[in-house]
Amino acid sequence: MLRLLFVFLLALFGCISPAMAESELQTKIDALPEGGTLKLIDSIYDGEIVINKPITIEGGKNTVIRSCSDQPVVTLKDDGVVLKNLKIEQCSKTSDTTAIYVTGKNHHLENMQIQSNHYGIKLNRASGIVIEKGSITTAGAGNGIDLWESDHNLIQNVHFENVRDGVYLEGSNGNQLRNNKMEKARYGIHLMFCKDVLVQGNQSTHNFTGIMSMQTDGVKIIENEFNVNNDNVNSQGVLLYDAYRTTILRNEISQNRVGLYMESSRENMITHNIISGNFTGIQFKNANQNTIQQNTFIANVNESQAVKSTDNQIKNNYWDAALKLDANRNGISILPYRADPLFLILTKDVPEYQLFFDSPGMIVLQKLIKSPENEIMKDPQPLTDMPLRAAKPSLISILLTVLISTSMIMIGIKLFRLGRNSR
Repeated sequence: MLRLLFVFLLALFGCISPAMAESELQTKIDALPEGGTLKLIDSIYDGEIVINKPITIEGGKNTVIRSCSDQPVVTLKDDGVVLKNLKIEQCSKTSDTTAIYVTGKNHHLENMQIQSNHYGIKLNRASGIVIEKGSITTAGAGNGIDLWESDHNLIQNVHFENVRDGVYLEGSNGNQLRNNKMEKARYGIHLMFCKDVLVQGNQSTHNFTGIMSMQTDGVKIIENEFNVNNDNVNSQGVLLYDAYRTTILRNEISQNRVGLYMESSRENMITHNIISGNFTGIQFKNANQNTIQQNTFIANVNESQAVKSTDNQIKNNYWDAALKLDANRNGISILPYRADPLFLILTKDVPEYQLFFDSPGMIVLQKLIKSPENEIMKDPQPLTDMPLRAAKPSLISILLTVLISTSMIMIGIKLFRLGRNSR
């Protein structure tokens, strides 16, 4: 009888081996010497683990560590932990939980596949961290990677989808975001109170906003693609607010509601970008002492709008809507390009006036009511040829631009006629 009971208990505990794996995995981690490597088989490990010494944990093709508690599935402390080829699942229903929580220095996370109901990875005062390859989704509830006062970290080749913000940095300086892809997020990249951050080679698409940089200094935004960020009435490809000394160089900013929006920002350099197929190409508000040159503006419904933003160096851009006359045969038109702020001023107090955008009545009104010369954004030397080899807009984007423009004009004519007939 005792023998049968022993066999029954053994079979019973054998059926719940995933639950036992929690204690077993942490025990193996605790027993591993510093510098050691633990290779995990393709299995599901339930429960949280804490790693506080420099070791390597490497999974197989289908190694899963998961937890539904309110604690991080994986916690990294101290220095030098390496994680490779792991699937991390955080299924907690408690808000603000995270799949991986990182403190310390010089950890390396490679090819992590993270599914979380809230945050993917949180860095708290961590530095020298490398996160590369893999994917993160958070059901739209939390940020993919969240950095708090964490400096000099590298995030590269990670795919973020269905997250609140792809990468969120607050008070975190000297970080690098390279060659990542962000889609279906609020902000693909969200920078707050940061300095000297490099954002290079990323694709941020189908978000509310491609990148937001707020109260930042010395950020470099280079060779990225901010495309099709137009799911919200306030969508932008690039949004700068209270940003200083930002470099925006060689980016493709296309098919957004507003390509580049800048407010209360100074001393920024915007050069050699392609801004195409947006509803509004570039829009300034209280933005001064910025340099905008050698950019290409093509196929935007409205190329530029500016309010209280006149103290800027704007020159040698290509505007496909500008009148061009190259009298000196030097590639520079002698006819300046002008952006009248009247439409923005009118729609600020009465948003319904946006129905009259580019209508015959609005065009006549702009001719009759002259804005003060010091409030008009001007490019005194627009280019007659594109400075960059811009990709030809697709047939769909051309047809969409024509359709939007025609619709706006037809609505304006209809309302104009209704107004006349009601007299």
